[in-house]
Amino acid sequence: MYDWMQIFIPFNGDKIIKIPQPKNHKYKSVPELTNQNVPEAILYYKNKDRKPYQLLTVGFDRFRLDSNGNYEETEVERKMAFHKSKKK
Repeated sequence: MYDWMQIFIPFNGDKIIKIPQPKNHKYKSVPELTNQNVPEAILYYKNKDRKPYQLLTVGFDRFRLDSNGNYEETEVERKMAFHKSKKK
């Protein structure tokens, strides 16, 4: 079985913040990272006995969180993700 995980890597480097998967294209807010450009790592891996077993690839992105620490996918981003998933 394959799975993925998103993490934020703040520039101060004190900690890594795991981000729950979005619900209705809305991510849970991260108040300690408000108004920041935040690097994101997306880890794709295989599971064995429901635990991460083998890292397959790592993707990186960067985006800005608003004054509440929220990030919401735009309609364009949703369509791009949909088209990418259809090509696989």
